[in-house]
Amino acid sequence: MGHRANLIIATNERYDLFYSHWAANTLPQDLFWGPDHAMAFIRVQRHVDESGWLDDIWAEGGAVLDQTNRCLTLFGGEDIRFDVPLRRIYLELLGKVWKGWQVRWAHNGIVDLADYVGYPRDKVWSKNPNRAGNARWFRLNKSHGPTLWAR
Repeated sequence: MGHRANLIIATNERYDLFYSHWAANTLPQDLFWGPDHAMAFIRVQRHVDESGWLDDIWAEGGAVLDQTNRCLTLFGGEDIRFDVPLRRIYLELLGKVWKGWQVRWAHNGIVDLADYVGYPRDKVWSKNPNRAGNARWFRLNKSHGPTLWAR
């Protein structure tokens, strides 16, 4: 059991990757108080090499704190991850505290974080057969309602 998260500090075309076994559900609170507090929080987590990347099954939260471009991209939390109206309010408040920074939600979770730092997305996309090739997805057909199709 755990609340696994990858946390990333990016600067000038490089990044440092950190792992937390317990932070995914508390990330909204842990990162709320601005860049300095967030940087200190991330740096006390376990520094890992590229083998420490989580995949889309195990990553329950994460963040990229890009110091160069002053951008925070995150996902996680018990409530805001699934409650969109609450998430909108949270991001608005976060934007006030992180004044001068761009604050974004990683709608695709760990895949968005990997994309942000240039790590290959196929290394964080699970090899679960229910997700690769054989997955079934819902597609909205405006004239006939939702339809199921094989990917």
